[in-house]
Amino acid sequence: MKPQLRRYLFTFGFAFLITTATTTAQDKVSLPDDLNSLIEMKTGLLEQYSELQKTGPPDKAIAILRTIVDIHRKAYQVAKANKENDDLLSKLRNVYANDAEFLSDQLLDRREYGDAAKLRRDVVDVYREVLGEEAQATRLKQWRVVTAEKLGAASNEAQVNWSVAIGSKPQAVQALQNGQLDVAARLYVSIIEAETAVLTDAHPDVAVDLNEYGRVLASQQKYAAAEVVYQRSLKGREASIGKDLPYATTSFNLARLYQDTKRYAEAEKLYQQAAAIEEPILGSTNPSFLQTLQQLEILYGLSGESDKQAAIRQRIAAADPLATVVSHLPSGTFAAAAVRPAVLAGDPGLQMLPLEVAEAAGRQQLGFNPMEVDAAVALLTLPIAGNGPNYGFAFKLKAGVQADYPWAQNSEVVEFGQGKTYYRESSGGPNAMCSVEFEDGTVLFGAEETIRQSLTQSGNSQVGQMLLADRDRGHVFAAANMELIRPFVVGALQEAPTAPPQLEALKNLPNAVKTMQLWVNLTQGLKLSLVLNTASEESASATAESISQALAFGQEMTAQEIRANFDGNDPVQQAMADYAQRIAGSYMQRLQPAVSGSAVAIETDVVDSSILGPAMVALLLPAVNAAREAAQRTSDGNNLRMIGLALHSFHDTHNRLPARASYDETGRALLSWRVHLLPYLNEKDLYDQFHLDEPWDSEHNLKLSEQMPNVFRSKVFPDESRTVYVTLDGTGTAMEGREGLSFRDFTDGLSNTIAVVEADPENAVIWTKPVDLPFDPATPGRGLGAIRPQGFQALLCDGAMRRVPADISPETLRRLILRNDGQPVEEF
Repeated sequence: MKPQLRRYLFTFGFAFLITTATTTAQDKVSLPDDLNSLIEMKTGLLEQYSELQKTGPPDKAIAILRTIVDIHRKAYQVAKANKENDDLLSKLRNVYANDAEFLSDQLLDRREYGDAAKLRRDVVDVYREVLGEEAQATRLKQWRVVTAEKLGAASNEAQVNWSVAIGSKPQAVQALQNGQLDVAARLYVSIIEAETAVLTDAHPDVAVDLNEYGRVLASQQKYAAAEVVYQRSLKGREASIGKDLPYATTSFNLARLYQDTKRYAEAEKLYQQAAAIEEPILGSTNPSFLQTLQQLEILYGLSGESDKQAAIRQRIAAADPLATVVSHLPSGTFAAAAVRPAVLAGDPGLQMLPLEVAEAAGRQQLGFNPMEVDAAVALLTLPIAGNGPNYGFAFKLKAGVQADYPWAQNSEVVEFGQGKTYYRESSGGPNAMCSVEFEDGTVLFGAEETIRQSLTQSGNSQVGQMLLADRDRGHVFAAANMELIRPFVVGALQEAPTAPPQLEALKNLPNAVKTMQLWVNLTQGLKLSLVLNTASEESASATAESISQALAFGQEMTAQEIRANFDGNDPVQQAMADYAQRIAGSYMQRLQPAVSGSAVAIETDVVDSSILGPAMVALLLPAVNAAREAAQRTSDGNNLRMIGLALHSFHDTHNRLPARASYDETGRALLSWRVHLLPYLNEKDLYDQFHLDEPWDSEHNLKLSEQMPNVFRSKVFPDESRTVYVTLDGTGTAMEGREGLSFRDFTDGLSNTIAVVEADPENAVIWTKPVDLPFDPATPGRGLGAIRPQGFQALLCDGAMRRVPADISPETLRRLILRNDGQPVEEF
């Protein structure tokens, strides 16, 4: 078949597909067995669906949505038949499931319960095939089928009541958050009555609302009624899904009730039950699990059970040993390196390390096996008295491990204010080594001043917090705060001999670099990752340029040294020199710095050279696109950071954030929050040109919409007057209301709440127009996620910029958007 004819037939078939998709929801279209063709079909249909959503009619939009879901199902089936990789299969499966559930929700709103149930059964079949019948995700999907089926079998009155109840849930949640307990109680009673009439108590949706109603009653101090409701919730959750995390949440809530009413034995049982569920699922370092342990510690304090309280404290310390050790770092710590030997010992990829030698040497020199150390930190602190920095080593042994510390022998006990004591080596003179053992099992030994600083100035170390951040990136990780030691380093460099011109610029690094972080990964060869955090993008660019110049100089010196050591007249020697120079150049190239915002990153990965060439060829073309996308992402991320700084400056000035829009006396929205942020974005002159008492589209203000500042212009969507940087418009969001919110209104925490997002290009708005992205708790991702392949970027209310992954769950995204729902999301 000729190419022109093939293209013609495909175009005709595609047009026919779109036409038939809009005729009736029951028509079935034959779909091709080719992923690329399916993607092309979906792209065209999405454009039509987006337009029909705005202009209608609804029946045609639903018909196209049905076809899109069919395409997703077909794409998953084709990929599975082609034995595509697991990552692609997982993505296609999730896309199909999400869109199918979105369509089923639309059908429920239209009271087409049979079709909704069938769609949900199809999703369950996919999950059952992949995860198994008993997987929690499969069981949750099955309950969505039950909802649709029961609604289909219910009376018309019950269906209507259920729809009304579902619609009132956001109002009930908001009432509880606002402390309007009577309103919340009345709403939850109606919701639960309507749900149980259709679903019965043994349904996870009912159990959720029973738990929330229990919270309302407990807040009203109606403890007897709250206990009954919590018990109903527990029974429903166990009967529907089993003892999972939601079950643990209700157990925790009921335990708090028992604690408040001094029924300590019953509270203890439920706290322990919640902890037993949370730990294997969330891990021992999860904040929710640790909160349960901390509440149990409080309970033992109230009940006077000191032995149990001490045991729980030890368990909390053991849950995150590195954080426990870091808590003892002095605030003057300017550099530290951490390692978790017990983790290294259990890593299959590190079994070639001389672990036996380390054990023998450790027992001989330290009195214990280093591989039985849960966490260890080597640290340097600023001198308060005397010359030079002070050193220290802090570590914590695994629970139950005993050790005979050599420094405890021939040492004297030194009393140091307010009952504090430590050991000092008796015969060590002014440089005697000292040590202290804390109640949580952490041991610190080193210079005496380090010990004293830890006893009086610990718990507020920036370096310690940097060690905890991204700790899983390496087996060994280090951090330094250059701002603390800048005067010392600059002074030393001024006295240093003059360096070659190519290296002289390196002397400026201490002035430019604020902090440094290093990760060493040993699993496959050796991988080093270094990040230099500077004060600005300009400083980062200058720092990278200085490093690149130094590397080029080093490569040139290496080449000269290689040539000097080989006989240039011997062909074999010449070949050896060429090879050595090529390898040296390759390693130098791997050290080239990369700039991202105000940070400079250097990574080198030592791997088998036999796979390096083929891997580079295989990754070359994708890498070009990835680099372009990364550059765009970095630029747009910097825009969000600038907006974040401006929001905080606005709050500092007005004791509140800007409202989503300004309003006149009649309640008409005038100008967007983006306009009112201009003075804090170095755009005061532009701000002064606006007539603030006129709407955005007045004759005067409309002309100014053509002067959009670059900070609102995305690299992905470089429009002249429209921006994708929007806030969420809805109840519980960051810029809710007409007056603007104070930071104290963000009870979930500023770092756990989204302020500004990158909307999909189709949701871009004129930057001065008081329009943002509507937020519906039922579909929190509407209008988000399509701007980038891997997800959208979001500005958190604390000013941090984070990437929100494309596959984030609706529940997690909803909790990130709501500022005071009592369910903060700390990791996503």
